[in-house]
Amino acid sequence: MLGWIHRILERPAPPPPLQAPAPVAVAAPAPAALPDYLAALDLPATLAEEPDWVEPDEAEQELAARVLDHFHVHRPGPASAPRQAIHIITLVADPAARIQDLARVIASDAALSAGVLRVANSAAVRGDHEIDNIHEAITRLGLVDVGRVAGAVSARSLFSARARQEQELFGGVWVRMFRASSQQALAAGALAMQLNMVRSDHVFLGAMMHDIGKVMAMRSLAALAVDGRVRRDLPPEAVERVLEAVHVEVGEVAHESWELPGYLQVMCASLHGEHLPADDAHRDLHVVRLVSALDDLGAEVPWRARAATELFTSARALGLRPPAVRAAQAELRLAARRCAAL
Repeated sequence: MLGWIHRILERPAPPPPLQAPAPVAVAAPAPAALPDYLAALDLPATLAEEPDWVEPDEAEQELAARVLDHFHVHRPGPASAPRQAIHIITLVADPAARIQDLARVIASDAALSAGVLRVANSAAVRGDHEIDNIHEAITRLGLVDVGRVAGAVSARSLFSARARQEQELFGGVWVRMFRASSQQALAAGALAMQLNMVRSDHVFLGAMMHDIGKVMAMRSLAALAVDGRVRRDLPPEAVERVLEAVHVEVGEVAHESWELPGYLQVMCASLHGEHLPADDAHRDLHVVRLVSALDDLGAEVPWRARAATELFTSARALGLRPPAVRAAQAELRLAARRCAAL
């Protein structure tokens, strides 16, 4: 048992051509001011002077209220989350789970097997020969990455539109949300392993699931559009603001309804808290928030200024200098390459 725990906490060295950055020593952050910290990361220092985010206008606030009403009327029960997805997510989160159990679940599901094999043979991790079985895929990727890939592939069903009309209306949104959650999970898990004092399994799943409220809210918005109760040509920025306004409330209900681990519910509810304590009990959450903020800053979201502040405060809480945060940026780029293979 102890041998397995040590193995899963060890990050296998990624093969060429892409290499993850080497662990960066933790030290007190410098510079101390937000504009200087942003400049050290080649991010616009002017973000420190912008409002946290653009508030929804009156029409968007009304739409957000309608999305919430629809969601609560059609509140998802445990069956709404795909059974296999929840099984994999719970299994990956359990440090006492056996490797054989994970391998058996992967081998018994065609989608999981195909996803793991696809990543094992992708450009990001390609070796000297093609992998054609799960055993070799586990050997090439390592146990940690196999668990993460399996969790990502399985969770993908949570990000899938349920109806053809929804796919036609908002297909690109589903894909973007899935890729964002997957690459954040991979990058956050890698950073957690470098820090050592953080639960990498909690961090990985927290990054994967903390924004699941946006997915469920998007389903309600899509259903309203299909029924002709809201505009079908909503501007993307308006959709982003509506989802951001409602996702915490929706996510808390979804996490509770699906009976996911308690720490995931806490991350969903607390990730964007203004006064997140900088103590050991919240280190996992700070890692997730830092990586999520980095990803948001690269995605030009309407709340970039808030993301910049969250990045800065979480970096300080974790004791990370700008070079360590730049290493996390490199992890995000590597993760994006891997997620493109899913």
